[in-house]
Amino acid sequence: SSGLSSASPMHTQHKYSNTDQTCSSSTWEATIGAAKPALAKMDFLFGGKGDTRKSVGRQAGDDAAPRETAVVLVIDAGRQATDWAAIFDGAVLNDGRECEVVQAGWDALMVSSEPQAYSARSQLLVHVQMKAASTWLSSVSTAAAERASARGIGIVRPVGPSLRTITPSAVLVRNVVFAPGADHRNQLYGLMVGATLPPSCCVNSLLSIHLFAEKAVVCAELQRLRKVHGHDNFPVIEQSYFSTHREMMYTSTFPAVVKIGSAHAGVGKMVIRDHHEMEDFRSVLAMCEGKYCFVEPFLQGAYDIRIQRVGDVVRAFKRQSVSGNWKTNTGSSMIEAIEVTEEYQRWADIAATMFGGLDILSVDAIHDGTTGKEYILEVNDTSSGLAPDFEDEDNQSIRDLIVARLNEAEAIEAGPRIGLSPFTAASGSAQASAGDDTTAAAAGAPP
Repeated sequence: SSGLSSASPMHTQHKYSNTDQTCSSSTWEATIGAAKPALAKMDFLFGGKGDTRKSVGRQAGDDAAPRETAVVLVIDAGRQATDWAAIFDGAVLNDGRECEVVQAGWDALMVSSEPQAYSARSQLLVHVQMKAASTWLSSVSTAAAERASARGIGIVRPVGPSLRTITPSAVLVRNVVFAPGADHRNQLYGLMVGATLPPSCCVNSLLSIHLFAEKAVVCAELQRLRKVHGHDNFPVIEQSYFSTHREMMYTSTFPAVVKIGSAHAGVGKMVIRDHHEMEDFRSVLAMCEGKYCFVEPFLQGAYDIRIQRVGDVVRAFKRQSVSGNWKTNTGSSMIEAIEVTEEYQRWADIAATMFGGLDILSVDAIHDGTTGKEYILEVNDTSSGLAPDFEDEDNQSIRDLIVARLNEAEAIEAGPRIGLSPFTAASGSAQASAGDDTTAAAAGAPP
């Protein structure tokens, strides 16, 4: 009774990889310490004091004035990572700046916030370990690389042998920040502490990414939205929550599905057939270092449903397993694009109001083969995978969303910045579709 999987071609939710992307803290510190004196003398890295824009340095003998660029930090690594430099190739903002993509995984980043940073406009510094990030250079198409080289932008270029320091104008996150075996929340916290860029230039908002890192918080929000809109309008599956194994007295029906902690993509889940097996599971949960768990009814799904939303574009898909695994988000499956019904559109619109607004999301549901009813199982956020048949088009939509947000930020930059906070989402599309629930959806966010 789980949603679509990263194991399928369509779902790339936990797109992270630890391979060739780790380094010791001492290595980081030594590298940064050695690089800082040189960085302090290289104004073109930061666009000059008081400006977070990066200027492309002149080549020897080049009389042309340095060209400013908007640095877009894209956190996307792993086997199924997208070549964002190629996608942003040729993207120009209204003020004439071109977008320069710096792409890396969470593992390749070290984030700091310093009051006396190089740029007076922002305290945020993101140090990119180029040895790890350079993996993505090999995926850049030859044509895109030639065009970028001609303009001197678009490709991640290391400053020194192993380190580059940037102050991003926008952040796009396409990898999960917290999953079994990978916890990169410290880097996320750094982005939140140091960010002075408009929150709309983070896709999704940093606060929503932080909250989505904990499954219990997401489930609580889904249950709240079900109460606000009614079960018929937002049919989230019933769930029981237990903070520890000691208080686990499950009184609902069997078979049931148990989910440990922030489990997703088929990990940490199992079917419990009766109360004897539940008792055995309790003893296993006791060994899971104080993890909480959810229990929900097991549904014999005829097929899964995924409703995907990128900006204002909503798509719906049916996924039917051919492997026979009860976890319909694992193994082989057939994926079919289906009509976005009024019901599916409503689900996407309501989910888009979560935590102040989501630009990228997917709603995973299951069609009960016994009753014919459909239930929402979970909502995934910024790292949601895209359907292969529409991936190129949807990635272009994400690029256009970032460009539009950068243009909006530039237009209001000279005006008052009242209310701007890294803790506040600014998803215009999500808030527009939120209806009367927009304020309620932001419950729990700092003022």
